Amino acid sequence: HRSAAQAQISTAVRSKDPILGGGSELKKFRAGVISDAAGERMAFRATVRDGTTSRQGIVRADATGNGSIIAERDTPTPSGSTYRNFLQPAINSAGDVTWFAYLGDGRRGVFRTLLADPSIDRVVVIEGSPAPIAAYQFSDFDAPELSESGAVVFWARAVDTMSTNVAEGIFVCEGGDGDCVTGSGTASVLARDGDVVGGRELCEFGRTVHVSDYGATFLATTRTDCGDPSGSLEGAFRVNFAGTLLETIALIGNPTDIGGGDTYQRFRDTPSIENDGIVAFRADTTTT
Repeated sequence: HRSAAQAQISTAVRSKDPILGGGSELKKFRAGVISDAAGERMAFRATVRDGTTSRQGIVRADATGNGSIIAERDTPTPSGSTYRNFLQPAINSAGDVTWFAYLGDGRRGVFRTLLADPSIDRVVVIEGSPAPIAAYQFSDFDAPELSESGAVVFWARAVDTMSTNVAEGIFVCEGGDGDCVTGSGTASVLARDGDVVGGRELCEFGRTVHVSDYGATFLATTRTDCGDPSGSLEGAFRVNFAGTLLETIALIGNPTDIGGGDTYQRFRDTPSIENDGIVAFRADTTTT
């Protein structure tokens, strides 16, 4: 944990901390994510010894090491199953958390809290739930991101229930009660395979997405025609939350601002994006 105000490093949590109160002990944990929320503003996967019970799940904690369990292994999910394991969560400045979970019934799902209350959890998407593409159901997805306004964004694949067709893209669940399976939340497509940007079609997507209040960034492989596997080029892309402005940030072979014939050769990771839409990304180029 780093405090920007004092420009110094201080310990927020460490192993053996009584993170859930007296009698508990933090055993091990993964890398955390942090937000501008008041109080419990860090989220991470952890194992906690609580009395004689070992508890594994998503923990939210404050800068003094006090926290609570948001979702716990072997406890009920809002989809009617139980949690089995988790991927890295995301947290926003309201203190809400979203997470990917493997479930006891063999499926996978994405879940979230509402009103920053761990007791109010919602299912965002689950294997077999309807996708916002007619006759398609979600079949695969990855760890979600959460915007400051509470929109849950994730990469996913969906299958056509009437054929063997598969769609792939970046999806968002927002509004209502946060439940985009049986509740009043609204799921929509931000970008999907076949979308044309800069004269090329998006064909395969990276599984990681980053978000801000502007929208989302992602990596994708492009072709002039997704049906023709030749001429594939990877690119970095940005889309706004309205889904009306899909843009190429950079494409392999495109010139950089360095000049002298320098071009992009490889993108190392998913670009980050801030609330005005400014993007930062890392790339190999022909000169560096």
